[in-house]
Amino acid sequence: MVDEPFQQPIEERLDLDAFQPRELPFLFSDYLTECRKSDIREVHLAHSREILGSHIEEIHEAVMRTRGLVSYKEDGWYRETVVILETGGSS
Repeated sequence: MVDEPFQQPIEERLDLDAFQPRELPFLFSDYLTECRKSDIREVHLAHSREILGSHIEEIHEAVMRTRGLVSYKEDGWYRETVVILETGGSS
């Protein structure tokens, strides 16, 4: 039996707690590229305190490698990383 590939809806908010921590660094490039292609300029990466404490540096490193990144910031109040992207990201 062949497993179907996992399809993640492309939206302005992504809940990182839905993924295994080891998957996180690999998730961002494709997801944020698809956001750019969909003209989503602001993406909220929501995460729990556990992710914030143990994996936030990996997340930020992966975000910094994203093509078309304008800026990002950590919003501790809402426990999310807010990523600002250029839009129209087919390049």
